[in-house]
Amino acid sequence: MPPVKFWRQLKALASGRVSHSCPDTRCAGFGSMEGCSDTFDRHSDSVQGSFEEILKVLDQAEHECEEKKFNARKRWKILAKALKCRLPSVPHFGGFDLVTIKQIARNHQDAWNEITLSNGYTINVQRLKRKITATDLMGFNNTGNICLWPSEEALSCYVLENLRDFHGKWILELGGGMTCLAGLVVAKYGNPYGVHLTDGNSVSVDNVRRSLRLNPTINCCVKCSNIPWERSRELCPGDEGKFDFIFSADCVFFDDARASLVDAIDYFLAVEGIALVVAPKRGHTLDLFATDATSRGLKCRQIQKYSERVWMKHLELMMTKHYREDLHYPILG
Repeated sequence: MPPVKFWRQLKALASGRVSHSCPDTRCAGFGSMEGCSDTFDRHSDSVQGSFEEILKVLDQAEHECEEKKFNARKRWKILAKALKCRLPSVPHFGGFDLVTIKQIARNHQDAWNEITLSNGYTINVQRLKRKITATDLMGFNNTGNICLWPSEEALSCYVLENLRDFHGKWILELGGGMTCLAGLVVAKYGNPYGVHLTDGNSVSVDNVRRSLRLNPTINCCVKCSNIPWERSRELCPGDEGKFDFIFSADCVFFDDARASLVDAIDYFLAVEGIALVVAPKRGHTLDLFATDATSRGLKCRQIQKYSERVWMKHLELMMTKHYREDLHYPILG
């Protein structure tokens, strides 16, 4: 339906309150109808009823548009509140409980989350201090703006269980969102040579930069960048084939972005490198990603049981009401 402004202008035009531009120079305005009757008569057969009836229809259309606009705003507020506050009345799968999150605040401006993983490993992540907007909820490069997704939990758990694999290596995280949790974990505990944390959203990248300052014991080279996948070659001309490991959590489900992610992995990954892509199947989305990657010459395999801890949580959750394996269990690809 056209916006409210359209209906108001059309109603004003029909009631003669505003002038219109008519190609016929004899016409002084719609209100008088003089000099333009021949033009109007050509369309009179298609107009049913009087001007009063037309205005009534326009009034109704304007009212319906206003009501839809109000309802849309109301739905956005409910969705934002549910995502931010985890309303108990909203059925949802909350995650694998592989991490515990403790909110810490020294004052109104200085606040962060202390994320504790297994065996006492902790990561401090800056807590975003602003209202959630509709922009935060839309677009493939904004999905990590809201919360810690289960795939991030699973990938971080896998990284902790295999820290030795990352010693002295170059690590890249693509689409790390507001936390880049797996990348921060490997930077703090994996003793890599260097870590590049990236996302396609500038707010997310700024938040990750603040998080780095909250983890002063990180002693490797760490870089944070805003890198939309489709601009990888343009923005990082010297990084082709540089990275031994690439991390990506829950980034394959948007059809429009999948090919760009594959292209970025193909560009950044070293010849003998490994991309750890963790995501639920979600219908055919993970398979489509694997097909795209294979067509680019990358070797792909999907591993269901890659972490004993994640697997045991998966088996427990299979007995619960809101858990769906296809939608929620992250596969390592």
